[in-house]
Amino acid sequence: MRKVLSLVFICWLIIALVACGGHNGSNSNSITTHSSSNSTTTPSILTPGTTITMSANSSVLVPAGTTITAPNGNKIFENGSDDTDYTPAGSIVSVPLSATGPADNLVTTVKPTSGNNITISANVTVIAGSATTNINPTDGTGTAAIFWGGGHLLLDSSDNIIVSDRGALRKVTQAGVVTTLLPGYSPADWEGIAIDSAGYIFGSGCPGGINISPVTWAASIYQYFPSGTVTPFSLNWETSTTNPSVGWGGLAVDTGGHLFLADNVSNRIVTFNSLMYPDDNGHSHLVNYREGGTT
Repeated sequence: MRKVLSLVFICWLIIALVACGGHNGSNSNSITTHSSSNSTTTPSILTPGTTITMSANSSVLVPAGTTITAPNGNKIFENGSDDTDYTPAGSIVSVPLSATGPADNLVTTVKPTSGNNITISANVTVIAGSATTNINPTDGTGTAAIFWGGGHLLLDSSDNIIVSDRGALRKVTQAGVVTTLLPGYSPADWEGIAIDSAGYIFGSGCPGGINISPVTWAASIYQYFPSGTVTPFSLNWETSTTNPSVGWGGLAVDTGGHLFLADNVSNRIVTFNSLMYPDDNGHSHLVNYREGGTT
């Protein structure tokens, strides 16, 4: 009886091994994943006449002629071979009936590895300003507003855009409504601008000379208060008798409230010390007031 059972077991084992085909870890019928993909699943092949919406962490293989439309409306026209197109989830991939050739282009929403770039470009929208004129700067909404030129930018706590506009200080809302906070050169030219956590705007520049003979030019920093008042922040902190462009450069405020200026004429970075300074309501608070040093 034991011999019969042993013979039956051996026959069953032989049949099972034959049915499995002697599995060695490979599958000749599997689709090879694209070498640039980070996806753990095998990308499907889109045939001509197919349109799909990409979900997160998914990949497909497409032939040349495919159109990829990002959620913001931008398009990629895939005309190459063996390309990889990184696109956001929600993108629409459309393979026309006229598409020919092998489906060897990878379209994926998997996050790219270091060194790779998203190929869908940013959508460009004009918020405000005219591209045809800068005569008579005018407040308004959208393209009805006119800017003179220049354009140092910052965002306030409400995401309004503050822009220096050739001596003027202007505000642009996200909806494109432009208002002038300060007219040109009153008194600063706001060549560089920065804003602190309390909403105080600092402006640098060289608004004019302070001495006739010898001719002396001076750089100053002014402070714009949320109420609309402007006061000197560091008056005539740098002077020159040879170069009227003293003190021009960008400004920045760190999380501690320290003000930094890129003095691009003198090729240095300047910081300002903190002192008690009265605001326009008569209250004192810590601000940066005088030149502290250079590095």
